[in-house]
Amino acid sequence: MPSPTPAQAAEATLVLGLPVEVLALVVASFGLFASLGALVWQFTKHVLDGGRVKVYLNAGVWEPSFALRINRSGRFALRPDDDTAATFRDNFEVAQLVIENPGRTAVTVYSPGLAIGGAGAKDHSLTPRTFELPEGFGADRPSTANVVRLEPYDRVSFLFDYWSVVPGLLEKASSRGITVRGFVSVAGRTNRPQKSSWRKRWRIPQGAYTAIVGSPRIAPFTVLWRKLWRDTPEKDDIRDEERFRVTPGMTKYLLERAMRKFDAAPDRDTFMDVLEAEARKMGDEYAVIHTGVFEGYRSLERLSEHLGPWNWVLGKEPAVERLEAATPAEAQPGAAVEDAPPSTPPSRRAARAQRAD
Repeated sequence: MPSPTPAQAAEATLVLGLPVEVLALVVASFGLFASLGALVWQFTKHVLDGGRVKVYLNAGVWEPSFALRINRSGRFALRPDDDTAATFRDNFEVAQLVIENPGRTAVTVYSPGLAIGGAGAKDHSLTPRTFELPEGFGADRPSTANVVRLEPYDRVSFLFDYWSVVPGLLEKASSRGITVRGFVSVAGRTNRPQKSSWRKRWRIPQGAYTAIVGSPRIAPFTVLWRKLWRDTPEKDDIRDEERFRVTPGMTKYLLERAMRKFDAAPDRDTFMDVLEAEARKMGDEYAVIHTGVFEGYRSLERLSEHLGPWNWVLGKEPAVERLEAATPAEAQPGAAVEDAPPSTPPSRRAARAQRAD
């Protein structure tokens, strides 16, 4: 039998018009790409099914027992036309840290807080005081736990009193101020905490004292009330249950009644005496208010260029009956006496005699 020619041998090795070697290379390439695709899918599925969280940081205003309003844009800004965000109200500007679990596996998060940049040579993190809200705030009711278990598609939020630490951080910062981001650690994930968006990080400049756009003036009432509310113990923290004690919820009325007795800011000791007198009228002989007043007057001094009038109390007109505010050099403890008899006006005859002289 005659052997095939080279041309006949080449035609015999063609499959679908292609050489067998080329066809084998194409099939092997498809297999490689399929294997890579399966590997990428398995990695993606592992990431999606594993413990992962999303972190958001929002600015908000909390008026205890009444309202909590949050700017969910993630920006360091509050609307000036929002009455709850007004700087003459009994409210706190807060940072809301929101942590969501978008995966299909439960995850444990711990040590929520704020990541601070620009305050010192090295960036660091801290956890300011967290606020606990009563029942009735729904999904926005924050947690105060340090470790939280999140089920799939679950979320948790925290409320931070960040203005209690920002002034101290700005003292250590450069002229550009500081940056703030939310962070939380995830158990079993990595040693690095998960942070909120770098693009939406808060930039707090030097001299800042509010997140309200336009930096409106702040009432002395608001400055003092925030310090008193923080430092006044709750009823559960008082061991002597038989005695009546002023609690944080009562400081609003105590402070308002005391401030309306002055036309201008009195010195600290005089104001302390008046506050204690008002507390005794309410039934508390030994009100725990000294630390709050001390810290409040320090804040008044720091914010002196941004304060509104002393009688700007809760946005209302000042009362008619007040005490004269003495200067620090003239004021003496107990100088404000509410029950002092009124002075007797001069008679018309005495006035005419004085004019004749």
